[in-house]
Amino acid sequence: MLDPAWKRIHEQGAVTFSNRDGGAISVDAFCERTDDVPLDVLTNHLLIGIGQRTERRRQGIVLDGRAALRTELDVFLDGVPLVLDLVVLKKNDCVYDLELIADRRIFAARLDAFNSFVASFATVEAR
Repeated sequence: MLDPAWKRIHEQGAVTFSNRDGGAISVDAFCERTDDVPLDVLTNHLLIGIGQRTERRRQGIVLDGRAALRTELDVFLDGVPLVLDLVVLKKNDCVYDLELIADRRIFAARLDAFNSFVASFATVEAR
C-alpha cells in the first residue's frame, strides 16, 4: 500500500499513482490469449520508442508465485534524464507491467515505495 503522498490517477487504461514530490508508479494489464512470449521480449516491447537508454540491471524475480523479470534503466524522455524500473509478469493468460519512473535525483527516494508496491502485488481471478 502506498502512503498518502501518492495520488491515484488513471492514464490510458493503466492505473497510475503520482507522488506529489515527483515520480510515478503504474500498473497495467493485457489479458488476451497469445503465444508464449518470453519475459525479456515483453520487457523490450515496453521500451520501444525509448531511444537513449542504458540498462542498469535485469534480473529474474518471483512475483505472485510466478517468474517475473525486473529491469532498471537510465532513460531520456523528451530530453529529460529519468530512471525506469520495470517488472513484467505473465500469469493466467495476462501480462502485467509494473513501473516506477522518476527523475534521477529522486529515484532512490521512491524505490522503497515501489518495492513495497511490487511485493504486495497479487492478481485476482475474474469471476
